[in-house]
Amino acid sequence: MGVLTESRVIGQSTDNMKSITLDAPAKINLYLDVISKRRDSYHNIATIFQKLKICDTIKVSIVKKGISLCTDSPDLPSSRANLAYKAASLVKNEFKIKDGIAISIKKRIPIAAGLGGGSSDAASVIAAMAKLFNLRLSRLRLILLARAIGADVGFFTSGYNCAIGRGIGDRLTEIKTPAQCYILALVPRVYIYTKTIYSKLTLRLTKPGMDVNLFAHILSSKDGLFRVRNSLYNRLEDAVLPIYPIVSEGKKILSLYTEGVLLSGSGPTVFALFRKRKEAVKAKKDIKADRRWQLFLTETA
Repeated sequence: MGVLTESRVIGQSTDNMKSITLDAPAKINLYLDVISKRRDSYHNIATIFQKLKICDTIKVSIVKKGISLCTDSPDLPSSRANLAYKAASLVKNEFKIKDGIAISIKKRIPIAAGLGGGSSDAASVIAAMAKLFNLRLSRLRLILLARAIGADVGFFTSGYNCAIGRGIGDRLTEIKTPAQCYILALVPRVYIYTKTIYSKLTLRLTKPGMDVNLFAHILSSKDGLFRVRNSLYNRLEDAVLPIYPIVSEGKKILSLYTEGVLLSGSGPTVFALFRKRKEAVKAKKDIKADRRWQLFLTETA
């Protein structure tokens, strides 16, 4: 999406620009450890975000007044419950923008699947409004805006394809990953509430086999994605898999075809890493989507 460039500000627009269209990419978590519970009801985590090439398409237009949102997905809320709507409202209020905003979302990322679609849509709205209204957003201002909307929004405003996320996931360190791979994602048709999963998680003293810094170091090396695929880790699996057998089944099915299978975020999506596209295509063909889940094939960004 390219919200932040190498400069420290974004949002330099041309005169008379009335609308802008951006891609809003999905993400997976290659690593997710839960460190501790915070007083603000969030948890401190250590995670590694990886963008994918599957994207929603977001169009933001200047209109006379108000905020409107339309989408081709009947399951996506079109009011204040939508993070993209919330982002538009926040930016309008923060910068005292009198014009109205119309948002159109073409959904390709499965909804409420642990793939960051809502957060990415919100980040795209911020980026679009910055360009449309020539807002000069410092990195700090952008971080604060993103944090006010949701924990994952900061990653999508960062411009990074891969990053360590600390704190609630909003303290980011870029990881340069030379290796790319194909991702086959299996999305069970169940809704998982993130707060419920965290509430059922028992924080133990046991630690993952590899800490996030070592994981990131190996990931940044030649062929790193495949060197770490036996060390993929998500602490939330301890809470999700026993409660949702369909998610556990999806993970077992994908594991028949490759190493490196993991739950993304709090789920329900499970994903598998493939070195060659033909291997991923064969697995997708063999598994086939049914009424219990959907499948999609994409790549790392």
